Amino acid sequence: MSEHEVEVYDGEILADGGSRTQYYWSGDEGVVYHSESGDGLVDPFFGSVEEAERYLESLADLHGEDQYTGLVLRKTGNQRVEEATEVLTEQSGLTDW
Repeated sequence: MSEHEVEVYDGEILADGGSRTQYYWSGDEGVVYHSESGDGLVDPFFGSVEEAERYLESLADLHGEDQYTGLVLRKTGNQRVEEATEVLTEQSGLTDW
């Protein structure tokens, strides 16, 4: 791929030269990890915003929303995408007013 070509992944133009954009939840206490491979490595990344939101919603259902409201969804390059309070508010139906 030349430097003038732009790669599109799942409808999103990738500004990082064609690498697949990844998303992760972070907060004051670090990054939220969601899976562990057989070799003991953990993975904080999600392939889409929707996948990251579903994971956060499932954590909130299991453990309560309070401990997750301070998290921020970021994409590779440390760019802020959205706050957990937005996702959890939508999940609770509080945006249906």
